[in-house]
Amino acid sequence: MPTVFSYSKKRIIFQGTLAGREIRLIIIGALSKISKKEYQQIKEFVCEIAENIYDLETCDQLALKVVVNLAIQEKEEIFRVLKKWIISRDKWTRRLAIATIPPYIRSQKQETAVVLELIKKTMEEKDKD
Repeated sequence: MPTVFSYSKKRIIFQGTLAGREIRLIIIGALSKISKKEYQQIKEFVCEIAENIYDLETCDQLALKVVVNLAIQEKEEIFRVLKKWIISRDKWTRRLAIATIPPYIRSQKQETAVVLELIKKTMEEKDKD
């Protein structure tokens, strides 16, 4: 039977041993599509769960498919969030910030200055995950 983690009274994500991975990937796929139209709600949701990510695949897929969409829409606001995440004590939150950079650069090739600023903050990172 899956374990239920509630991130707020409004949202529940199921994470179980048999179907947890698949459910997380389906949710990330849906968030990717919705994030292009519902910026504010998805940004709030991602910020709410950022420190509750516990695996590499969820972290990277969320960055690749969702956070990058948010950054393309509202660069200044999302990069303020990424700057906070990059100094988080939680390693997955830091990785979420840095994993957003490659897909962002692919879509916004001219935006190197803001990206380099984030990369500089990670150069002294001891945890290489």
